[in-house]
Amino acid sequence: MNITVRLAVPDDLGWLVSSQITMARESEGMKLDESTCRAGIEALIRDPSLGRYFIAETEAGAGARNRVGCVLLQREWSDWRNGWVGWIHSVFVEPSFRGKHVWASLYEWLKVDSARDPGFRGFRLYVDRGNHGARAVYQKLGMTCDHYEWYEWMK
Repeated sequence: MNITVRLAVPDDLGWLVSSQITMARESEGMKLDESTCRAGIEALIRDPSLGRYFIAETEAGAGARNRVGCVLLQREWSDWRNGWVGWIHSVFVEPSFRGKHVWASLYEWLKVDSARDPGFRGFRLYVDRGNHGARAVYQKLGMTCDHYEWYEWMK
């Protein structure tokens, strides 16, 4: 299967909203407000300084493409590393394409693309403790979870 990765564009908005609503429900049992989610994704597409969504696609025949996965990458400055760390968010792979290297393709693309910037230092992500499938996939790709724990406060 040939997987290509590209930057999200305004035409991807509906699919991205649907994918994020599905991902939140599947991974954390959370029901997202569709209008809030839509506004948040629109803001990202309009202003890449907030973060950038990337879309994984496969061929659908007759030159058409199927969206099969996505990831959001946001930058954080690290004073300790004098460079930026990419925070990986909003990973989603269409259920019928899971286990077919879609996420591995997105992750590898992010690594290659980000490494072109000499200020790039690495990636971080957080995952719900109960999302054992995602945790196994991240570990298989060489990511570790033995250095930091994640704490949060949300209004």
